[in-house]
Amino acid sequence: IWNYLVEKINIATDATRTYSSERSSQLGHISLVDMFGLENFPVNRFEQFCINYASEMIQHRYLTDNFKTMTDEYATEKLRLDGMDDLQMVDNSDLMELLGGKIGIIVALDEECVRQGGSDSML
Repeated sequence: IWNYLVEKINIATDATRTYSSERSSQLGHISLVDMFGLENFPVNRFEQFCINYASEMIQHRYLTDNFKTMTDEYATEKLRLDGMDDLQMVDNSDLMELLGGKIGIIVALDEECVRQGGSDSML
């Protein structure tokens, strides 16, 4: 099933098949999906917490690697990029530190799970 899905996705996203030759100038266009934000369900379980944490890590890494590095480099070289003044990024570093830092929630959960007699109330 996995190989079938990968093949279908690759075919569906192959730009040379989906764009006509008149639109070939758009082949280099990249759109972004906003991944920032946590899902809110009536009951959030640990699995949803892990999914949200992974999503936030991806968002943080993507923004840092692509936009923050580029804007810092441009500023250092005193270069201007059209629309750069309008570029706004949500920095979720504080959230990442709260969840996954050295004294973050995940570390506290891990320590409570391995501690003999650990419990929700002790956390």
